[in-house]
Amino acid sequence: MGENFEDEEKEIKQNIIRQIIAREWEFFQLVHNTGGRASCQDNYEEFNIMRSSQWKIFSLPVLRSYLDDLILAGHRDRNPVMEKYAYMMKYSAPEEYEGIKEFLPAISEQKGEIAEKIIKIYLEWEIETMEKYPGITNKGRKLYSESDTPKYTSIETYLRGELLSYSEKTLQLYYDYVKNCKIENKNLAEKNLENIVKYNRKPICINNIINKDDMIKIIEENIVIRRCESGDFIHIKSGRKAVKKLFTDDKIPLNIRGEHVVVATGFEILWIFRESNIFGDEAGLDRTGELYRIDENTKNILKIEVSRR
Repeated sequence: MGENFEDEEKEIKQNIIRQIIAREWEFFQLVHNTGGRASCQDNYEEFNIMRSSQWKIFSLPVLRSYLDDLILAGHRDRNPVMEKYAYMMKYSAPEEYEGIKEFLPAISEQKGEIAEKIIKIYLEWEIETMEKYPGITNKGRKLYSESDTPKYTSIETYLRGELLSYSEKTLQLYYDYVKNCKIENKNLAEKNLENIVKYNRKPICINNIINKDDMIKIIEENIVIRRCESGDFIHIKSGRKAVKKLFTDDKIPLNIRGEHVVVATGFEILWIFRESNIFGDEAGLDRTGELYRIDENTKNILKIEVSRR
């Protein structure tokens, strides 16, 4: 009963995230950059990975409230994504901001205070994450607004712009969630980075540079051995393939698909096998993700042994 409830809630959350990203992408297409259309506005794959990585760490109540924000904004002919970038300009391009601020929704004192409380906690998490994964984070955004330029925005400024685009209700729900995460020693900045690495092996968000030692560390710390789940995928030579399609293309009978086990990080499969197949009993999948095959360039090997009890 408990597992069914968790699966149902997980599916609801994934569905809400899909709706959020679809609406955000539509708003993003309508953002007008003073320097012309940004290249990232034509890269849905990158957008989807970055936004999915963030939304997956949010609680269901926050996601529901934010989806309501987006729906309401559409009805009122507002563009919250454009507003997010406009709020950032207060720090990255202050002179231009002075010319547009009167067209932005006013920020109440209470809303501003809630946003600053979230930012304070989140920056602490970012510092912890930077110390843990310096090879990745030292190539990313600077931490504080004092480093902003018209072309480069800090983590602090980006976060502030994002938070101020939320409704006060969503912001309060998010603050409550952040406080609970802090009490439980759950670092959301680290979780977000882990999601980015899990769902993307092209380090698009960090200036095309990634430290492989840090990536290995993230993978090793998040490896699980479990049954297949909806959304699982594996890297093949031509890109990604959903595990469902893998079963279909390899003509794996329906009655034995549920007997397969995966070694995975997030939804990415490192290794998929059928339990009985490991011991030479019957046919089934025994496949390693293309990115994890051992070759002449391999320096680190993770050995996993499977045995009968």
